Amino acid sequence: MDISKNAKNAIAIIAVAALVAVVYAIPFAINSAKPQVCTVEGVCQHEQFAERVVALAPIFLLLGIALGAAAHYAYSERQQKAQKPRNPEAALLLLDSEERKVAEKIIAEKGRALQSEISRLEGIGKVRAHRIISRMEKRGVVEVERQGKTNIVRFSKQAAELFKD
Repeated sequence: MDISKNAKNAIAIIAVAALVAVVYAIPFAINSAKPQVCTVEGVCQHEQFAERVVALAPIFLLLGIALGAAAHYAYSERQQKAQKPRNPEAALLLLDSEERKVAEKIIAEKGRALQSEISRLEGIGKVRAHRIISRMEKRGVVEVERQGKTNIVRFSKQAAELFKD
């Protein structure tokens, strides 16, 4: 439910005014209902009055909480995390054909691929794979981690968000 800013402000003002009115009205209501006589037919009127006030206290408390919550809702801004539509195919279009092959290999390998496997792709040798990966690493698309005689190539955190399904 989306409420306009003016409606939210109106709700907040009404809720705050109602809360203030209730807070000021309760003591007057209690004092006006206070018994004038101490006992009637052997029953202490002040004790009965105190019991009624204690019985009504939860209602006043809940009313105050509800009005405070309404004011808080009206004045606070909900920040919803903007969902970026993920389209890995569109992100792949931003890469040149060789980089796209490397990215597709990383995607096919669930987010990480060995550089030696990348170098075995069609049209890419060891030297060319190294150059492509270095170029992508400089631009922040991939991260390289040394493992033995080869490297593990994975998407950087920012790029991984783009290439997620």
